Amino acid sequence: MLFNSYNRVIIAAPSNTQTGGPECLHQLAAKLIENNIDAKMYYYGPKLSNPVHKAYEIYEIPWVTKIHDTSDTIFIVPEVVPKLLLPYSEVQKCIWWLSVDNYFRRMTRIKRNINSRILLWLNSQKYLFFRNKIFSEVVHLVQSEYAKSFLASKNINSTYLLEDYLHENFISRQFDIVTKKNIVAYNPKKGAYFINKLIKAMPEIKFQPIINMSQDEVIELLTSAKIYIDFGNHPGKDRIPREAAHLKCCVISNKMGSAKNNKDLPIPQKYKFDQSNASIVKIQEKIIQIFDDYPNCLSDFNSYRLKIKHSEEIMNSQIKNIFIN
Repeated sequence: MLFNSYNRVIIAAPSNTQTGGPECLHQLAAKLIENNIDAKMYYYGPKLSNPVHKAYEIYEIPWVTKIHDTSDTIFIVPEVVPKLLLPYSEVQKCIWWLSVDNYFRRMTRIKRNINSRILLWLNSQKYLFFRNKIFSEVVHLVQSEYAKSFLASKNINSTYLLEDYLHENFISRQFDIVTKKNIVAYNPKKGAYFINKLIKAMPEIKFQPIINMSQDEVIELLTSAKIYIDFGNHPGKDRIPREAAHLKCCVISNKMGSAKNNKDLPIPQKYKFDQSNASIVKIQEKIIQIFDDYPNCLSDFNSYRLKIKHSEEIMNSQIKNIFIN
């Protein structure tokens, strides 16, 4: 077991926020409770009378407003808020790296909003984050191979894989692939500049953005589309490509971030493209090929879908290895 004897686990999450990261954090708490571990949420950010987003009320996880600095407590924070660990000297500290890029974006925002004297001090220390003694005392969990490799590049080699799983509504959805249409689904928040180039170059193809949609509406779109494209920065093991693949979309991506390796996005290389103008024609040809030969192309994603299907079992096993065994 990675931790000393403990009685409780506190997991930090942003208040009233629904994104992939907070969902992972709530899933972890729920799975710990299933394993008879006393787990609670701690919400940071705006102080609200009810900081639990309605999407996570189904987990029924209790939450606390204060953390007692005792050695029988494990305190887990996402990588964007390592500062939450600083006030405590006795708790067992843990960071779960759900994203690499979001950590750097958070640091950039911090630097933009501080005065020049503090900024000069930060720059003189050059990523104090990685030099601070606190990091030698922290257990590092990683959600992706991408995060593991990043930390190894910073000489943090003791990392432990803890993945997540898709919401039951995606896993349990049943439908017939004959209902699939020649639609390309995409998230306009990810790689919008390049995707707009694709859309402009392919006026004959229907592109459908995932925007301002409920979960049910996202599921409806992905069960209708034959293709999901993602040309974002892939800061971790993203959810939407997995949701799309499970709902029998063929996935096309770039080679950035976690998409660069074949553990985080284990799809055939012929579906991964350099994000360049020279690739636009090749991507267009791939889209047409999938539309024309969808059943055969879909079979290229069988192993990826199988892993996604069993991801909850995988997380359960990892939780036992990290928190129980």
